[in-house]
Amino acid sequence: TNSAVMPHPNQAGLAFKRAVPTSLDRASYAGCRLYGWMASPYTAKVRSMLSYKRLPFTDVVPSAMQLRLTVKPAVGRVIMPAVRLGDGSWRQDSALICDEVERNHPDRPTRPPGATQR
Repeated sequence: TNSAVMPHPNQAGLAFKRAVPTSLDRASYAGCRLYGWMASPYTAKVRSMLSYKRLPFTDVVPSAMQLRLTVKPAVGRVIMPAVRLGDGSWRQDSALICDEVERNHPDRPTRPPGATQR
């Protein structure tokens, strides 16, 4: 099997309002807002990850106007979920958000430790 790590297909298309820090501590999540609809499985994935890692966040169920006026200027398109961190930086794409959270908060891991279990 090929064990090379492949970049996520959406990674190249991401747009961030501000530079993305390489490491985020718990304080970075103070004031974190998760923009997404309750019925969205992708939003649920991010919500579950943030909750499991015990990171503070506020759920925001955006209106169409909020999507156009808040989310689109920040990430480049009308899409959910999107996360606005306390420092004002934005993240978009549930897989990338969850990967970043796991990388920066390895306590309470969500992935098995061994290659066989993965």
